[in-house]
Amino acid sequence: SGTAGSEHSLNDNMHLSISKQYYAARHGYKFHMTVSNEYIDYFPKDLFADLPPGAPNDNYFYGIMTKPIMFLDVMYKYPDDEWIIWSDDDTFINSGFLYMPLDSFLSDVPSNKVFVLANYRSAFTNVFAVRNNQHGREVVRDWIAIAMSGYIQCHGYDQAALGLLIINKFTLNHDQYNNLYPLNFMCLYNETGQMGCNNHGDWSCDFKFEWALYNAGFKTDRADQFFGDKISSFSKGCANNYVDDFHIISETSSRPRFQCGHCTRASEIESSDHWDGPLGGGNNLLIPGGVNSWFFNHKMKFLFYEQYVNPSNCLRLDDFIPYCNEFVVEGKDKNFLRPDGRLLSLVDGFGFDISIGRFCKLANSQAIIKQKETTYMKDYPEVISVVNKYSNEEFIKMYKSTSGGYGRHPCNDNNDGCENGAKEDGQKNRRPLPPYKDFKSTNRLFFEKENYCDTCVEKEISNFENLGYVKKVLDCKSD
Repeated sequence: SGTAGSEHSLNDNMHLSISKQYYAARHGYKFHMTVSNEYIDYFPKDLFADLPPGAPNDNYFYGIMTKPIMFLDVMYKYPDDEWIIWSDDDTFINSGFLYMPLDSFLSDVPSNKVFVLANYRSAFTNVFAVRNNQHGREVVRDWIAIAMSGYIQCHGYDQAALGLLIINKFTLNHDQYNNLYPLNFMCLYNETGQMGCNNHGDWSCDFKFEWALYNAGFKTDRADQFFGDKISSFSKGCANNYVDDFHIISETSSRPRFQCGHCTRASEIESSDHWDGPLGGGNNLLIPGGVNSWFFNHKMKFLFYEQYVNPSNCLRLDDFIPYCNEFVVEGKDKNFLRPDGRLLSLVDGFGFDISIGRFCKLANSQAIIKQKETTYMKDYPEVISVVNKYSNEEFIKMYKSTSGGYGRHPCNDNNDGCENGAKEDGQKNRRPLPPYKDFKSTNRLFFEKENYCDTCVEKEISNFENLGYVKKVLDCKSD
């Protein structure tokens, strides 16, 4: 995982990250947390100097774009491990599947595929896995090259760069017309936003990625939409045989979906309170027969705490967080506990050792007292006192999330926007499905089969998108 190396950034999702350190220890995996500060200088500071005011040209932009560099560095740190799995610091593992090893998702990935994504919209990089061999590292280096090329200037930054790499792979491998903007995919800042992006509503290249692939033939009979753009058959996971190196994994009868976006319930893909995607949060309809749940969730921090404060959801594992090798440095920044500046004091008696990329427990009583006096820990007694004034019913009615601005919102008196039964628990925690999306019986969408895309047909399209070539393109249909 990775984040900015500051006490604020590390504190914000500290408990989520520690839960993944727990999962790694439980299964004998290695956990490593990187900090983007140490990689920002790899990017030339004048790379986007000519962008107009309001366009991305700050440390946040550079920090996000360092993800492929951070990832490659970790690949070299652990050269003997077969897979490296990335998860953003604001993702967490469903406590109901903590017993499940990562092999459950990776064991059936074909040996010639090295980059694994979830069946989620666009080239989302919240969660992904790369085979840690020479070819896998070559693909990540190509990703870095695009991130550093100057041809990615808009959201989703690192994942827009990955999207362009996927498009490049497809066009090169299938002898399609290729130039700086393959399949008319462009992610450059443009005041009009005609092909690129701007600050006037045309802001993300995630949608342009889906548009480019859909119009290149990665189609479904009925493609669901998000923000007016169709989701391609590539993102749905039914075109794995048509793109080299990249593989989309889907839910099956024995495993849940690898990643859910903004899901508000632990056992439903359909439970999302976000605006994009067929089910919200970029989520697609459940594959019939697949486990209706998720392994990783993005945002929805309130659900993380609902799950992890219940001790019955976890197998006790002592000492999965080691003690820090610290001593308080007088006269230094209060948040550093070693003179090398590599051990940060956080909250709740924890620290983060940048040298080893792991969280640790403080042993120094002076440092623990300082946390209670100088962090938000000092507000704990007042918060507890206020919360205790509410009955359970009152608390549920006012219960909202602060995780990225998304979460559960109370139903109004008319039950508007609430599914049947949702009003009883005071939550609008599922987006109602449009009538035509009968996900239990429809055969109008592609669903996973034993052989990916075994019912797809190829069609010849001439002069497609005015690019001047005749090409067979994939039309992935269940009928």
